Amino acid sequence: MKHVITWFMACLLLSLSFVPVLAQGQSRLVSGIIKDDAGEPLIGASVQDISTKQGTIADMDGRFSLEVTPASKLKFSYVGYNDLIIAGKDLKQDMVVILQSNTKMLDEMVVVGYGTQKKATLTGAVSSISTEEMVTTKNEDLSNMLTGKIAGVRVVQNSSEPGAFNTNIDIRGLGNPLVVIDGIPRDNMARIDPEDVESISVLKDASASIYGVRAANGVILITTKKGMSKKPEISYSGSFTWQKPSNFPDMVDAQEWMTLANEISMHKVDGGGLTYTDADFEPYRTGEKQSTDWKGAVMKNTAPQTQHAINISGGTERTQYFTSFGYQYQESFLKTDDMNYKKFNIRSNINTKITDHLSVDLKLFGMMDERNTPTYSSFDIVRAMWLMTPLDPIYQDEAAGKFYQPSNTTLMNPVAIMNSDNVGYCVYKSKWFQSSMGATYEVPWVEGLSISGLFSYDYIMNENKQYRQTWYSYRDNQEYTWLDPSYVQRNYYGKDNILWQAKINYAHDFNGHNVGGMLVYEESHKEGDNFWGRRDLSLPIDQVFAGMSENQQFNQSTDSGALYERANKALIGRFTYDYLSKYLFEVAFRYEGSSMFPSDSRWKAFPSVSGGWRISEEKFWKNSKLNFIDNFKLRASYGILGDDSALAYQFLQGYTYPSGGSVFDGAWIGGVVNKGPANRSISWVKAKTLNVGLDADAWNGLLGMTVEYFHRERTGILTTRNASLPGLVGASLPQENLNGDISRGFEIELSHRNRVNDFTYEVKGNLAFTRTLNTHVEMARKGNSYLNWKENTNDRFSNIWWGYEAGERFTSWDQIYYNPIYVGRGSVLGDYNYVDWNGDGWINDLDVHPISYSGDRPMLNFGFTISAQYKGFDLNMLFQGAGMRTISYTELLYQPLWANTNALDQFMDRWHPVDSTADPYDPSQPWVEGYYAYTGSLPNQNSEFNMQNASYLRLKNIELGYTFPKAWLEKVNVKGARIYLSAYNLLTFTKLKYCDPEFPSSNYGYNYPLNKTITVGLNLKF
Repeated sequence: MKHVITWFMACLLLSLSFVPVLAQGQSRLVSGIIKDDAGEPLIGASVQDISTKQGTIADMDGRFSLEVTPASKLKFSYVGYNDLIIAGKDLKQDMVVILQSNTKMLDEMVVVGYGTQKKATLTGAVSSISTEEMVTTKNEDLSNMLTGKIAGVRVVQNSSEPGAFNTNIDIRGLGNPLVVIDGIPRDNMARIDPEDVESISVLKDASASIYGVRAANGVILITTKKGMSKKPEISYSGSFTWQKPSNFPDMVDAQEWMTLANEISMHKVDGGGLTYTDADFEPYRTGEKQSTDWKGAVMKNTAPQTQHAINISGGTERTQYFTSFGYQYQESFLKTDDMNYKKFNIRSNINTKITDHLSVDLKLFGMMDERNTPTYSSFDIVRAMWLMTPLDPIYQDEAAGKFYQPSNTTLMNPVAIMNSDNVGYCVYKSKWFQSSMGATYEVPWVEGLSISGLFSYDYIMNENKQYRQTWYSYRDNQEYTWLDPSYVQRNYYGKDNILWQAKINYAHDFNGHNVGGMLVYEESHKEGDNFWGRRDLSLPIDQVFAGMSENQQFNQSTDSGALYERANKALIGRFTYDYLSKYLFEVAFRYEGSSMFPSDSRWKAFPSVSGGWRISEEKFWKNSKLNFIDNFKLRASYGILGDDSALAYQFLQGYTYPSGGSVFDGAWIGGVVNKGPANRSISWVKAKTLNVGLDADAWNGLLGMTVEYFHRERTGILTTRNASLPGLVGASLPQENLNGDISRGFEIELSHRNRVNDFTYEVKGNLAFTRTLNTHVEMARKGNSYLNWKENTNDRFSNIWWGYEAGERFTSWDQIYYNPIYVGRGSVLGDYNYVDWNGDGWINDLDVHPISYSGDRPMLNFGFTISAQYKGFDLNMLFQGAGMRTISYTELLYQPLWANTNALDQFMDRWHPVDSTADPYDPSQPWVEGYYAYTGSLPNQNSEFNMQNASYLRLKNIELGYTFPKAWLEKVNVKGARIYLSAYNLLTFTKLKYCDPEFPSSNYGYNYPLNKTITVGLNLKF
């Protein structure tokens, strides 16, 4: 029975949304049956009287009846079909209403490598998202706007520091993808204005092989907007955002700090004592002394952010244009406001038809941005903020502006180092220019044949300035000097990218036999250069001219990302065939050469083949009971992809200069060091990729499903033989193509969309899983067979965490005194007890075994979106999460009062005697249970007790908007207006205590915090 789901859901929605209205004038009853273009009844089809807003739905047989007036106009609608309006004398009893299928979804064009294809005939694992879906998430980084919306695309936000763009994005967990913007490989995805984007496509399987040497990790294709043949239209999009730190740890106050310090001093089995007495606590209890809130002194509760974009589009039949202007500004959580980011961007895309057969397009993009920070980084500031104790004041003499220096002279005062007026500043400026010009000639005497060419020139200039100012801190009568001498440093980086291509394209339909072919020749050349200079300062003037020529420095970075020259050439081809969009076949190749490799291994071929079968187009399917499934396609692909991430030119013998040196005759002479043996056989990493997929759509869009299984095998992963060759080789070893791995996984996407009169909604969900197995890891043999087994990583999953399994906590003294397994004599209640895995009665290295997953990137990722529209209102919600991820921390997130510094508030949730001054080894003392052990007892860093489950579900985004009726706007000459309220990272559900689940374990946890945001915005069209 067809469309049962629609009928029940529509009945429920109508019972809530329709209020009966009295018929005005003379009324009569009309009735009939609603069918699709194949003659099948449309169960749950909507019937609405436009004039009275009264309505009904078709029953289980597609039949309806409704009271109408002479002025009635009935609108018949059903998801997946075009609306039909019937009025006047055509309204009668026993009507037969036929709704025509809307094939827009299947006819949708999807951007693929070097072209576009119909979604219905795709044979690869290609996902796409439109700008309308993307901008429902509001964020300063385009990468974060994709979170949870595309199956297999994993986005992890490490920080929300303004201008840092500290987000990791990958496809299927396979590594950093290639990003292609308007057909040109480019690196500024994070900085793109989302209002400029038309669509984003993701090539996840062998369909990426057409990009050759950089396609092994998948490809992200970004297409910017173009103009259309219409009257000029001006659009404005603006928003203002309030940021708030997300789940950022708090610190203890002075009394809590002294309590923990006392517990450490009492935690001595041979006798301890109190470091702090009641006399030390009393001034803080009475308010005579104030505990220093370092977090409150450094961080604001909220910080502003704003984004604005204006675009103008339109054109004639021959010329179309799109021009945009954008501005963005973001402040940090620092109270000094010395850390911020601003960006200006402009884009112009013009298409024109010079003749009936010759067209030209020009794309220009320019951007300027600036990131400001104090001399010290956010890492330094956050670390200093956490490590300073609440007993330490901020100032030695606040009136004189003298900052306090704690007794631990390695610590820096965070209030001092976040102030650019005190310590100096860094300014990071960049200017981006991107351009491309293309021409296409449609050969008039051969239908479907076209010849095109493209030339692109991109230039990036980075101009950085560091003004480092000597500053001072004080304790008692002693002065401490920092950053001496003061200096000013200027850095310049320039990067030129040139790409050109010539292309022949053919597409033609031979009575249902659709044939397509493409051949492209492409060359690219990339060059980077830089220099920097520094002068010490005797006066506090932040300009180079004010510096001293003595000891001045002028140099050049030899980093591979700053000084380089690379070139690639490639021949690219693709052939596609389908019969009646039913039997699908595609073969493609890229034959590419890179200057980074020696002549013997410089050129490689990257072929791929794919095929599909749309079973739903077969007659037996259409005539079967499965015909409620409108589209059912099986497809598979296989290809070979490459990765050229090797260090450049390792096949050449050479020297490192300068490297060290000595003084000769009073002058410094730079040294020269041999680079070591060259590898004349080095080549790119090879990745063999298999993908099997299924696409299905049922009940005209009520249910959609995509399922993918993938398998990627890499060989020739680059590493050195440092571990497997003896140290007496006496030279730096080059990289070699030695290692290998296999990544396997699956993806599932489900969708449901429907419309009932004025209410439309769509629900989508996706889930992806990836795991990688090492097939070969170059390593030396260990000293014995046990270590060879334990430390061997060959033929094992790459993210195995080896450690001690957690047992029960010690909850009674009998467990400690009479434990059959040796327990240290300094143990107390609440201490950590480990499982004797091998049963030998001892807890030692032989009990270490696989206990969990390692790594900051989760193996399981999922997203769930809900969108709905009712009249002028729209609602969008995105739930996103990750699973199978475990993290652990060190330093202050692991140990309270680490290195005699501060403690985080979370460590107050601990085991301790009710009387905090009592002897913890006194069995008569009652205890309070907690999450952590008694202060001074630490879990083994490599145990389950020091690991936390970082799986989470997050309400990533929720947005409520309202579009004003056109009748209101016409009076003020406005075509469209929408206001909205949006929230980002609003709610998080996780077992992880005290930290945000995306907070990375790298950098000891001293990262700038993630943010929660509330945004209000306005969209206008003129």
